[in-house]
Amino acid sequence: MDMDLYKAILAKHCKGTAPAVREHDDYGPVQSDTEPAMTTDALNSAIEKIIPKNLDDLVRRNREFCTIRLSAPSEIESLGRTVIADASDIRDVISSWTLVCLDRAVKAGGPIHILSGMSKSGRCAWSTSPVRALDRGTQLVVTQSGSIYRLDGKPLDGEPGMLGLMHLAVMLNQWGWGRILGIPAFFY
Repeated sequence: MDMDLYKAILAKHCKGTAPAVREHDDYGPVQSDTEPAMTTDALNSAIEKIIPKNLDDLVRRNREFCTIRLSAPSEIESLGRTVIADASDIRDVISSWTLVCLDRAVKAGGPIHILSGMSKSGRCAWSTSPVRALDRGTQLVVTQSGSIYRLDGKPLDGEPGMLGLMHLAVMLNQWGWGRILGIPAFFY
């Protein structure tokens, strides 16, 4: 969990205010031992509420501290640096990629940008640690962890689809942000 984000949210809750929860944060009816099994319609409705519809729908609690959106062109430009690397330094090639902004409040550490897309070597969804440099000329990205990735082709046109959104939910839960931000509970 990002400590700045955690401290900011903890400070808010220590003052006795309740977390901001959006109306659709309720994942559906809870079944007790005395209630009949859920109907197909009720189950479908509960599943619909869990699956995020877009990047903004990933954060369902404490939205004053963090929202998620596509990185703006000016933000992407601000990451521009010259990146030189040997082929052996490149961890993976990422296709169908996009830069996603975890738009944290200033008191929670400010915005960070992550690369999300499809790993060519693993043929699976992939997201990186925060991006520190992006060289559009060489199509190379350097992340906070020191990994170097090569971008394949142009970025996605628009937001990731349902599977990309679910992958981001998995990643954010693995990073420890899930419970505090109300990220839907998807795990691999």
